[in-house]
Parts: sequence; C-alpha cells; structure tokens
Amino acid sequence: MDKAAIYSHINLLRLRINEILVDYPFKELICSEIINASIIAIGEIDNSGFDDKETAKRMVRMQIENFFKPKNISLVVDKYWNERLIYGFTRVNPTKDNLIRFRSAVDTTKPSVLEIKYSMLNTVQNAELPIKQYNSITTRQKNKLSTWMIVGIASAFITIVSVLFLFALNSRYVKTGDCVVFDKWKSEYIEY
Repeated sequence: MDKAAIYSHINLLRLRINEILVDYPFKELICSEIINASIIAIGEIDNSGFDDKETAKRMVRMQIENFFKPKNISLVVDKYWNERLIYGFTRVNPTKDNLIRFRSAVDTTKPSVLEIKYSMLNTVQNAELPIKQYNSITTRQKNKLSTWMIVGIASAFITIVSVLFLFALNSRYVKTGDCVVFDKWKSEYIEY
C-alpha cells in the first residue's frame, strides 16, 4: 500500500466531486469536509486488502456516506456556525440565513440532495484513475536510492583498496643500513 499514491488518487477524486458540485451551494465546504475526512482516515489505516485506487475510492465513498448522516451534519454545523471558532481555510459566514441554506443543501429527504449524493458516489466509483504515473514516480525514487547505494559501495571499495595498497607499499622497503634497503616483495637488497 503506497499512501502517496492513495493521497494523489484522493486529490483526483476531489476534482471529480468539484465537477459535480459546480453550481451547488456550499460546494467548497462539502468537498473539503469529505476529502479532509478521507485523508485523515487514510492516514490512520495500516494496510488495505485492495489496491491503491480501490482503497482511495472506497475511502471517499465512505466519507460521502458519512457526510450526509444527520449526526455528521450537526457536527459540521457546530464547527462552522460557532462564532467563537474558526477552522482551517474554509470560511462560512455564520448567519442564520446561511445555516438554513446549508441545512437545506444537505437535507437527504429532498430528492435533489439524494441525486447529488448518489451522483457523487457513482462518479467516485466509476472514476478512471491513472496507475503508471504513480508507479513510475516510486520506481524512479527506488532507482535513485539504488544508484546512490551503488556509488557509495563503489567509493568505499576504492578507498579500502587504496588504503591497503598504500599500507603494503609503505611496509615494502626496510632500511637496513646507510645505503642499503631490503625489498620485502622481491627478497633482495637494493643499494643506492
């Protein structure tokens, strides 16, 4: 499971959700709440039995389902219509009129809201997400790592061989007299 690829897939799914919610009221709030909850949930899971694309799709679909539950709607209302608290970059004018409009925009008893919800779920499920782009990025990173490892091992080998050669060369000649040197490698005396 490659979490970087899953985050990238979730970001692509954000674009698909924004395409559906083009003229929908509170589209930034709805989209950011769904995507942020998906990213937080992905950060908390260890492994998934699905591939990266399917994991991202399932997580976003689960968060869409959770967003439209009444319990979550009340948490979102408390989060954004509480005048004492401001969260993140999504800013909502906390007026009573905006609250009524928001509750109307996420009321699942209305057929238009259910249509938006199911179109988001369907779009996420049928979204075509690229695979090779993310695999090539991770492959390139692995190749860089292995290239650096090869360069490091080669330079260590060259350094060790050089030190051994210099050590052997240093102990090759032994001075025995004023003008006589003994060569250990050839076992002969050299006069100079």
